[in-house]
This record gives sequence, C-alpha cells and structure tokens, in this order.
Amino acid sequence: MVNRLKKDVYHFFLGILFVVFLTGCSPIPPPAPTPENPTLPVNNSTQGTSFPTIQAAIDASIPGDIIIVYPGIYYENIDYKGKNITVQSTDPLSSTILLKTIIDGQKKGSVVTFKSGETNNAVLKGFTIQNGSGSNIGNWSKNGGGIYCIQSSPTVSYNFILNNNADIGGGIYCSFSSMIIRQNKIGLNSAKGGGGIFCGGSLSTVISQNTISENSATHNSHGGGVLCYNSSPNIVSNEISWNDATNGAGICILDSMPVIYGNDIHKNTATQYGGGIFVSKQSIVKDSRGDSWLRMNDPPHAETNNLYSGNTHQGALNTDGSSVYFEMNVFTIRTLGPGLDS
Repeated sequence: MVNRLKKDVYHFFLGILFVVFLTGCSPIPPPAPTPENPTLPVNNSTQGTSFPTIQAAIDASIPGDIIIVYPGIYYENIDYKGKNITVQSTDPLSSTILLKTIIDGQKKGSVVTFKSGETNNAVLKGFTIQNGSGSNIGNWSKNGGGIYCIQSSPTVSYNFILNNNADIGGGIYCSFSSMIIRQNKIGLNSAKGGGGIFCGGSLSTVISQNTISENSATHNSHGGGVLCYNSSPNIVSNEISWNDATNGAGICILDSMPVIYGNDIHKNTATQYGGGIFVSKQSIVKDSRGDSWLRMNDPPHAETNNLYSGNTHQGALNTDGSSVYFEMNVFTIRTLGPGLDS
C-alpha cells in the first residue's frame, strides 16, 4: 500500500499502523500527572483549570476558552453542547502529537458531535479521531462515525480521522451545516454513502486541503471519498485517492451544485460509473470562475485546475467517464435510505 501513495500519505499510513497497534492493546487511560505535566491531562488554558476527561473540560468551559489535551488515548464520545471553544492537542501541527493524542469512540456512537448551533469558532484540531460508529437518526440509521454535525458550523482541521464506520458519513457527516473541513487526513472510513465525508443540505461547507484516501462506500452505494446530496460545498485543493464505491468513487454529486477545483483526483475505483467524479442529471458543477462545467466526460471541456490519473470505472482505465462521468438519463439509485436529511 505504501508504494502507491505520495510521501505525505506514506507517513500518514505509517501512523495508521501505529494507531492500530495501540488500539489492539488493552485499554490504557490518559497519562497520569508527571513532573513535565504536573496537572491533570486536560487543561483549560484560558481559565487555568484541569480535568480528567475532555468532556468534563467542555462542560465547564465558556465561549472563547481554549482546552489543551495532552497525549494519551481518551475513550470518549464528546459533544461540544453549543460551546464555541477550541479543543486541541498540545501541537496540532505535529503528526507525532496527532498520533499520540487519540479520541477513541469505542464503537459506541459518533466520536465528536456538533448539534447545538456551534459556529466556526467551535474548533477541533490536532487529534486522531477513531473507532466511531455514528449517531442514531430515528430508527433508521447511524450517521457520522467520526464526526456528526447537524445545523452547526464548526471548524475541523489538522486531524487524522481514521477507521470509523456509519450508515451515512463514515468519517464526517455534515447536514444542514456550514463546516470548515481543512487540512485533515481522512482515511480507512466506510459507510453506505459518503465513506469519507457526507455533505447534505449544506450551502457553504468548505472542504479544502485534505487528504481523503482509502475510504469506501459499501453495499452498492456512492461517494467513496465525498458524497454531496442537495448541497453546494466548495471542494478545493484536496488529494482524493484510492477510494472505492459503486458510483463516484472519488466524489459523487447528487442533486447538488458544488464548486470543485484544484484537486488531485487519482486511483479511485467505481464498479459502475465515475471512478473520479459522478455527476447526476440534476446537478451542476462550477469551476473557480463560477462557470458551469459542460456535460462532457473525461474531463469536461473547459474545466480547470483539477488533475486526474488512474481512475477506473466498470473495470476499465482511461475510458469515457472513468475520471468524470455525467449522467444523461434519470438517475435511479440516488435513494440512500430513510433519515438521510435528518
């Protein structure tokens, strides 16, 4: 697997092996106080207080607080509860710290939840987010394995979002929200729709500068990397690679109007249509100038700034529609199940 990824993704997946090793061991608590870290492992640096868990620190916080989390494995499912605060590791720019500062959902629900109107000032950065299984949507489905966001607009950046599973949105579920999803590594997640990211009913979500790799849309579904449904996100300057799905292995666009440019879309595999991108009949895609793509395949005429290579569909490489496929007939497989827009 390492040989087929770029250097930055190489380090990403070496980190995954480290995380898998850690999580295969017996559960260990967050670190005990040490001379180098004389307080409890979660500190509110704004108030000068310390807590044994991330959720306890969130519960005691007020808007504008910064919560610093020391390296360790935190077996929690946290909820921001409407608080516009920053929760971060000790160094969000350090891959070493990210891999050592882990929030593990233990397959007991979404690892991180934003559902109370949080704004872009609610920030999550510098963690490995893993082993989430999604939040219940009525009696129908469990959505948002790693991160569940509804009617909120948090900023999620500099995280590794790995090994999560849900019905919709394995890595991230974004519904009726305007999230900023930037500079994360989103990999090895799976869902029936939107293995890496699901974006539904959202008008101005930003998906930028992420590595979205090795995600799967299972059960004959769509959007291995990203699934847009009735939404208009900006998908800009991402690496989207090695994802798989039935339709739209890299990006699947259903009844949506996204802006897509500056992405490197490669080595994605669709068993039916659109290894790189699938665009439904009712969708419009715009470029960086705001111009609509012409409905021409591989890639569309006049489309600018996206790079495509090695995408396949129907078992074929470099055929018409393998990189970008525009549906010309009524799309008959768009139903993703009850509760999609909940």
